[in-house]
Amino acid sequence: IDLVRLGEFAGVSVVHAEAVNIDRKSKLVELGNGQPPIPYDVLSIDIGCTPMTGGIEEKTSGITKVKPIDGFAARWDALLERVVKSDPKEPIQVVVVGGGAGGVELACSMQLRIENELKIIGKSTNHVSFSLVTRGDKILSSHNDEVQAAFARIMGERKIAIRFNCEVVSARNKEGGGGEILLYK
Repeated sequence: IDLVRLGEFAGVSVVHAEAVNIDRKSKLVELGNGQPPIPYDVLSIDIGCTPMTGGIEEKTSGITKVKPIDGFAARWDALLERVVKSDPKEPIQVVVVGGGAGGVELACSMQLRIENELKIIGKSTNHVSFSLVTRGDKILSSHNDEVQAAFARIMGERKIAIRFNCEVVSARNKEGGGGEILLYK
């Protein structure tokens, strides 16, 4: 996404700098580059979340990384094509790592899209299963109990298994193609 163009369209300023302090009372953002603080009415901050990838081989063919996001569309298309062209006799396990809002949304969206694409071409969806892996003991830990319960129910209805208190310790290519993710619980 071209944030500068988006900002111009929305009539807002886009500033690429490290925010070192936010004074909510005065509505000022202090920057780490020595510039004077920037006043704001509404503030949106990209926190630059970077996934932990220790143990994951960079060239693991069965692993589709979401980040960096600007290349995800092409990686998603390749994954979708691989699943759509797959042999229904060979099981496919789609695993999404991360129990936050992004991981839950991605798991639900992927499950629905893959299921719909397979149905369009008259293929069974029985050979494809979905899981969400989270280090925590619940999904959507920053949301209230009702939201957590609602999405746990939705994921159950969609047969998306949730693996709690698990951490990915490695991922590698699997003999015969695809990838293998090793979990630690």
